[in-house]
Amino acid sequence: MTLAAVLSALLVGIVVGVVERLVLPGHRYAPTWVTMLIGAFAAVIGTVIVRGLGLADTRSVSPVEVVAQLVLAAGCVALAVAVSTRRAGR
Repeated sequence: MTLAAVLSALLVGIVVGVVERLVLPGHRYAPTWVTMLIGAFAAVIGTVIVRGLGLADTRSVSPVEVVAQLVLAAGCVALAVAVSTRRAGR
């Protein structure tokens, strides 16, 4: 993985973590830094998956890679927020 791929994954994940934190309804029990960390980690995993399958150019960041980062980060952050809200509501 290139430095550009890692930086784009971290940026996408952090932005998704913050945006979903603001957009999803309900009381939030997970701190903002946790959603940002989950988003960044998921985006990096998206990069690894796309590059492992050979769907992205290994020299730069491709649109397929960014879409995979967004989808994985959004899904994981939404799941984490839903789980933390459900557990805290007990």
